[in-house]
This record gives sequence, C-alpha cells and structure tokens, in this order.
Amino acid sequence: MRGHLYAIDSDVFVRRSAVVLGSITAIGGSFHVEDGAVLPATVELRGTELYGPDGRRIDAGTLRLAAGSTTVHLRPVGTSTLSLTLTRAVLPFSRFTPGAERSVADLEAWAPGLGMDAVPVEATRDELVIGGLIRLRVVSDRVLGTLQHGFRGARGKAMLTVLRLDSVESAEELWSRIEATKLEGANRVSIKSGLGDGNHWFVRSRGRATMIWQRGPWVLAVETQLAESSATLVQQLQFNRQVLASLERRLPKYRESELK
Repeated sequence: MRGHLYAIDSDVFVRRSAVVLGSITAIGGSFHVEDGAVLPATVELRGTELYGPDGRRIDAGTLRLAAGSTTVHLRPVGTSTLSLTLTRAVLPFSRFTPGAERSVADLEAWAPGLGMDAVPVEATRDELVIGGLIRLRVVSDRVLGTLQHGFRGARGKAMLTVLRLDSVESAEELWSRIEATKLEGANRVSIKSGLGDGNHWFVRSRGRATMIWQRGPWVLAVETQLAESSATLVQQLQFNRQVLASLERRLPKYRESELK
C-alpha cells in the first residue's frame, strides 16, 4: 500500500507479502509482523503489544526482517480518553461528498434538520469565511459554484460551506491554500489528516468547532457553536458530529429517472 496505516484499538497483522510505503501508527491493540513484510524505516506504536515473526512479544527497538530492518518506537504510556475520542472523530478514511455528477445548485435545500432553522449569512460575493479563521477568495474560474448556509436552534448554531471545483487537481490546490492558514489565538485544537481518500482538518477555536475536508472536486466545511458558552471540547465535538451525521443522512438524492 502506498498510503499510511493508522489503527486504534485494533489487532493489526502484517503478512509476509505486505508492502507498506507510508507511515505506520497504532494506538492500543496489538501489532503482528511476519518475516518478508516490507515496512517503512520507523513504526510508531503507542500502548500497543508488538509481536515479531516468531510470534513472541518483543519490546521496542530494531525489528529485523528478511526485507530489511525497521526501528519500532513503542510508548508504554496510554493515550488519554480525550485524545482517543478526538482521533476517532476526526481521522476517518473517507467523508461524504455530493458526488462528481452533482452541482452546487442541487444542494440549495440541504440542511441538517435537528430543529435548526435557516438564518441569513453575512458574506461577500468574492470571499468565504470558514470557522471565523480561514478566508477564501473564490474569483477563480476553476470554482464552479459555492454555497454557504447558516442554521440556528435551541442547542446552538451551524454553518455549511460548499465549494465545487472544476477538477480534483483544482480542489487539492485549494486545499493546500486552506491548510497553509496560520491560526492565531490561545485555547485552540487543530488536527490535520491526509489518511484515506481526501484531506481532513478539525479546528476548535473561539468556541467554534469546524470540520473541513476535501474529497474529489469538492471542499466542504461544517462549523458549529453551542449556545452554552461553558461547553467542553468533548461537548463541542459531539455537537459537530451530530450535525455532520444529520447532513450526511439528509444529503439530497437524485431520483432514478434523473440518473438514466
């Protein structure tokens, strides 16, 4: 595999025919390696049991295989519950998108529900602001359409931002501009990932939790903010995930007649 291997509380078996070119990181669980496997120069294990080709458990150090040697960094200290919760939430291997055949016009009625009503969004024609932190100028002819809708309910508010680019390459170029944004201010959380299909970035800052991702020709962002100002990071994350899950369920579907 050319990508990265990231496992949480899993039993990972790397067979003798396996070739892993990207990084390997495991949290919890166990990691088993057969002789003949090709691994990267280093493997990062956190609170993970490591088993060598002979089936015996081994400590951190150099793991020698027929295809070469790999340095294994094994950290015995467990990862906090909060860290695992964040990792599980923001590092999936894929996220929903409308699909390459869609246009932004198809998504005008897209809303999370959850008792939230649509509210006006202050925006200029040439610029989108995501999470109160990231400013995007959308004057390029490679941007085929944009959408930014706001919602408010008893629990809090949300904002959905959608950009449709003319190609995957254009979307990836836009993503490189997004992730180059320098965040300012204290008490923030920022987790980026390029694992699996697409790119992902979770940001918590100024009381807002924002999930931004790029997949195919689409760039999407879901920003949420709880009405309770004393809400914890976990509560903010849970609300963001609820809005994301509801948006995925309510993603407008094409009728079969339109697909023929």
